[in-house]
Amino acid sequence: MAKFKDLKHLHESHSVCDEFRGLDNSGICKSVDKKRLYNAVSSLEDKALEVNFAFGKKLLFPGALKPFKVDKLGKIPIPVSLKDFQRLKKVSSPSYYGKGYNKFVDSSKRLALEVDGKKIDSTTAEEMSLSSLVMNHLELPSELMNVQAKLDHMILYESGGHYQHTLDSEKEYGSFGTLILQLPVEGGHVGGRLKVAYREKDQVFENHKDSDRSFYVASFYGNSQHAMEPITRGAKLTLIFNLVWENAENIIPQDFPMFLTAVKKIQESLSSWISADRSIKNNTLISSNAAHTKSSLLKGEDKDENQDDDEDQDNDQEDDDGDNEDDDEEDQEEDEEDEEDDEEDQEDDYEDQDDDYEDQDDGDDKEQDEDKNREDLLYFVLEEKYEENFFGFSALRGKDRDLAQIFQYCVLLESHLAVVTQTVVTTERSTRGVVNSHHWCECQPYNAVKSTNKISRWEDNNGISRKLSIDINWKKQCVGPQRNLPTSEYKKTDFEAGFRDFEPDDGEGCGVCEKTTSEKCIKHFILVIWPKHQTFRLYCHYGLHSLLNTMEVNKSIIRLIEKTKSDLKKTISFCCSDPRKMWSQKGFKDGELTLRLLRLCVELLAREEGLSLLKIISSDFCLPQERVSNTQEIFEGIKTEQVAEAIVELECRVTGWKDCAEFIKQMISPARIVEQLVPIIKLAQFFLNMDCFEGAKLVGDSISSSFINFDKQEALNIKQPELLSYIELIITMEENAKTANRKRIPSLASLFSKLEPSIQCYVVLELDAQATSRFKNFESFKIMFQALCKALSACDLRFKSFKKKVIIDLICCFFRIENAEWLRSLTSNILHAQVASEDKNCHSTFEQITSSPVVMKLAQSSDLGVSFIDLLIDSQLAQLTSMNIQSSSRQDDRAQQTSTPAYNSSFSSCLRFMIQMEKNSHKLDAQRLSLRISSLLAKLDFHQLICILTDILTINPTGVKRSSCAVTIIRHIQDALISRLKKNATVMLNRKNILGALDVFITLGDDASFTHNFLKQICENEEAGSWSHRMKYNLFLDLLIVPNFWKKLDDRSKVIILKCCDKLIQDWVVDICGSINEPTTSIEALDESILISVRLFIFVESKRFGTNAQKITTQVFQPLISKLNGSQLLELVLKLHQSESSSFATLKLDIKKFPNCMDWYLGISRLLFTMDYISLVNMEVATKILHCLLWLEDEQAWQSFALSVGNAFPSVQSHFFVRIFLINDIQTAVKESSHAFAAFLRIVDKITEKSAFLEEPAVDWRQSKACLPDYAEVEAFLRSSVQAMTYKKFTGIAEARHFAQRLEYMGKSNNFSVSVTVSGSGKQSRCIITKNYDEKAKNFFSLKADLKELVKLRQRLVKDVEAKPLARPISSGPKTDKEVCIVPPNKRPKLT
Repeated sequence: MAKFKDLKHLHESHSVCDEFRGLDNSGICKSVDKKRLYNAVSSLEDKALEVNFAFGKKLLFPGALKPFKVDKLGKIPIPVSLKDFQRLKKVSSPSYYGKGYNKFVDSSKRLALEVDGKKIDSTTAEEMSLSSLVMNHLELPSELMNVQAKLDHMILYESGGHYQHTLDSEKEYGSFGTLILQLPVEGGHVGGRLKVAYREKDQVFENHKDSDRSFYVASFYGNSQHAMEPITRGAKLTLIFNLVWENAENIIPQDFPMFLTAVKKIQESLSSWISADRSIKNNTLISSNAAHTKSSLLKGEDKDENQDDDEDQDNDQEDDDGDNEDDDEEDQEEDEEDEEDDEEDQEDDYEDQDDDYEDQDDGDDKEQDEDKNREDLLYFVLEEKYEENFFGFSALRGKDRDLAQIFQYCVLLESHLAVVTQTVVTTERSTRGVVNSHHWCECQPYNAVKSTNKISRWEDNNGISRKLSIDINWKKQCVGPQRNLPTSEYKKTDFEAGFRDFEPDDGEGCGVCEKTTSEKCIKHFILVIWPKHQTFRLYCHYGLHSLLNTMEVNKSIIRLIEKTKSDLKKTISFCCSDPRKMWSQKGFKDGELTLRLLRLCVELLAREEGLSLLKIISSDFCLPQERVSNTQEIFEGIKTEQVAEAIVELECRVTGWKDCAEFIKQMISPARIVEQLVPIIKLAQFFLNMDCFEGAKLVGDSISSSFINFDKQEALNIKQPELLSYIELIITMEENAKTANRKRIPSLASLFSKLEPSIQCYVVLELDAQATSRFKNFESFKIMFQALCKALSACDLRFKSFKKKVIIDLICCFFRIENAEWLRSLTSNILHAQVASEDKNCHSTFEQITSSPVVMKLAQSSDLGVSFIDLLIDSQLAQLTSMNIQSSSRQDDRAQQTSTPAYNSSFSSCLRFMIQMEKNSHKLDAQRLSLRISSLLAKLDFHQLICILTDILTINPTGVKRSSCAVTIIRHIQDALISRLKKNATVMLNRKNILGALDVFITLGDDASFTHNFLKQICENEEAGSWSHRMKYNLFLDLLIVPNFWKKLDDRSKVIILKCCDKLIQDWVVDICGSINEPTTSIEALDESILISVRLFIFVESKRFGTNAQKITTQVFQPLISKLNGSQLLELVLKLHQSESSSFATLKLDIKKFPNCMDWYLGISRLLFTMDYISLVNMEVATKILHCLLWLEDEQAWQSFALSVGNAFPSVQSHFFVRIFLINDIQTAVKESSHAFAAFLRIVDKITEKSAFLEEPAVDWRQSKACLPDYAEVEAFLRSSVQAMTYKKFTGIAEARHFAQRLEYMGKSNNFSVSVTVSGSGKQSRCIITKNYDEKAKNFFSLKADLKELVKLRQRLVKDVEAKPLARPISSGPKTDKEVCIVPPNKRPKLT
């Protein structure tokens, strides 16, 4: 790949880059003395400044001058005779005094005659070179001003003629002064001296000596006052000229002399910029001529010679850049010495200036970005404040307007206005000192301010808004006072002197200090200047977007086309000088800059510029050596399709193929094809569309040769659209003899084999879809398609998201090709890829193929299809045989459920397909397949076998029985199941799997003996298993209560299950009895085991039938009941009675239907009520006990209950029952039950009798352990015997309420209990604090109140019962709302 520096002289027309080299090398000028510049600007206000405001001079008679002509008089020779003077008087008119509409004739003010200059035709000014005379004597800058003397009028004076002090007025645009040319008149004159005054300074010019044969000339600025003394004798004739600045672009300033003086001083202070500007103009001309000459001489020379000449040219241009260095060497040395002196005295000099002026060159400059110092740019901070939206040159006021006007008249300077947005972020942290008695904040307060400046708007001196991204060095490049524009990004102000060295902590501090951050934006307005010769370069580097926008608009305006071409040439020259920087600018999308430049070249028919641009984008941009360890190269190239199209359009409309072929070749190198494949493919297509066959063939062959050398990694980066685009290009090119090349197809096949499998498949399918339509008659397409299909059949097709449609479409495609070998290879690869896939959730590929109607139709309609079916089955079974099946070593086979889902699915689908093919009369080798199936089933565990069997039955259970293949497969599975059960007798099987297997066998129903054997083996495993009784309970509970199982089982199967349950209950009770006294036994687990074992017994009793003799009785629980304490027995009785559980709401059983169970439950209930259970109850448990008693309706139980409650009074637990009796629902139930009512009366009477001896406890208001250290007065009150106090130390009601809430909240943790009432407002707010009763007193008064209510209740119930006979005792018959619900145990409530 050629580098940019090696491509300088590839063609004679490529001198655009070379022409700019001299221009760009002068981009950085000598430093500017900012103090001197500021003084020059400030000189506008210096009234003591010496100004050359006027001059007068006597001119010798130059010889024969052409006479001047006057309307109606003809020619007037010079010198003017008295006769001609008199003639002139006849065509003259009185001279007016004053301005505008205030003109009048006043001989005391002005006594003269005048002739309008429009009536005079004179060449005297040109013959005498008056303009040059003025330029010389007034010291006007010739490079700035083009001055012309234009005749305004003629004045004639006779004896007594004069005029008083006046100011010139009504001048034409650009006028800045007056020139008076006194012509010689016969006889001359005496008197008439000219007086000129400016800023209290006067000059007097004599003009009477030799006035008959000499000329007198005088000139002065327009704001000078001038007068003429009276003529004492003779006649005087003067021509009055206006001095006009012809090339002035702005209105002449009012105080033009001072303005002009300031301009000259500014130019002197900016001499380094101005000399650089002149040098660049010379170097540009020299470089342009040298480049043109060298380009002509280099035709036909070798590349090495071109490089040598290029280096010589660089040296010549460097010599040209410094052509004045020898002459100015001494001046430079003096300047350097002066600069050193200035640096030593800089601080003192700046202190002598205005107080606002600050030193800009301190040591902190090193912190600024070095890139900001590379541009010759200075700025002034404006004094006035402006609205940003209306800010511009026309809006400037006062001194700001004068400042801008000065620089606008400096033709070698460029001035811009800019708005600086200053963002100030202030971070303040303050501490409140002592936070509380336990924490002292040691954080130090600070106030940190961070300020950043950014230019948000630019405007040039034409009022055009510019988008520039120039970074200004706010310190080094400022001239004059900064006027509050900060030049430091960070400053810090501490609150205390002791914290001067403290650095602000960026963390969160202690979490107590107050930290606030505020942000504000401040607008500053500045005037920026730089050398005019740098303007275009700055626009290119920092405002290229705006520059391109301007050129794109101007290219359509006829009068601006040439200027646009010139700008385009300069722009490309800048790109050529530093391409890396130009193409790395921010704000451009990929290829945007190249595209816009190419389009401009095409629309402007800019041939040389277009070729130069092609040379740049085809070259490598070398990175600077100092930035990288090894020199790296980057390139622009063809980044987008739009760029490719623009290149082709440039070749076709502007340059032609011959001149740009070499550049195109470099753009499509192998390295660039890897990075820019899509645009390069589009480049070839665009060449074809424009009938540029050379270009299309070059690009196509380059891509093809590159593809052969692509490695695997490079090929993986190619996407499907890119490949299809290239294939379409090949097909199109192969059909044209001018672009055909059959070597491209093998290259494509080589690349195709390295691609992602997904892309391979999708590309083949896409081409297959177009084979019968778009490319139907293309012979090249057929050859290429066959090559790709052959490559695909041998490829590894393992990739994720292999969609079903892709698989089916590929198989159908290969069926249509009718190549058995390719079809076999493809099918094997597809099945192998699916089995080896890591995606365990993907659907079986085999199942996807066999479930496709399209594939099955093709398979069953041809000889190729018969072999395809055998291939499918053999390949699938072979792949399954090669797979490693994971087996679980855990005691719980639940882990096996997710071990091999892909294997199960694939095996099941294969078996179903075999059964389906047998139905469709497809002959299978049963013996060979049976052996394979048996070997595969032997690898599966119990769960996997059940899943396989379930999947097979999804076909049709009835139809399966009629299929010999299906019957054989099912028999193999059953044998494998029994084998697994016997082999893993000590391993607990998944409960769901067992139920699922049983459901399958019941559904088949063809062999009851197998079901018996299966159940028998399951029961044996459960009896011998070491897993928990709870797990066994869950299995048998499902067998007993799920209708799908129990109702469909025959009697023999039911007996097997019931016998196993009897054995399980017996063993369980024995284990419980053995674990009751063990210290490691959990009480909750023990209670749960007891309850579940009893429930299992009840369920078994409910399933007894026919002659099935009862093997166990309730006596089996007698050893267990005898070992239970009161708490355990209470838990069992209540749990058996409860019926709230929603999960077993459908399992309600009526124990009263089973006398054996009911008698046993009644017995343990009676036993409970004779024990000490009252101390175990709380309100909830007490309520459950009463509900249980009401349900039992047993007289003995009620009597025992009444005796226990009466004896327990006045305990807290007995109080619970008192409160329950006061509930309305309980009252109604008690009233309707004779046993309950009798027990209620007995309890009330006993409690009433014992309550007579209760004594009221003494109240002690002292809360001696109360702790409230923050409020000593309140703490003393709490510990005293006083019951209440009033606390008033508040500033408002809100504080009082907060205190009240806090006091009540803190009471429990601080050992006191109070009630607080808030009242008052403002400073009169107060809290009334009242101590609460202690717990003992509180319980006593509550019990006393409840006893009163209980006595009233007894009286009321007695009256109600006497009025209505009591209901009969509840019988043992069925009552739905009184049933016992057998539910799994909930967490036992704590009994207190």
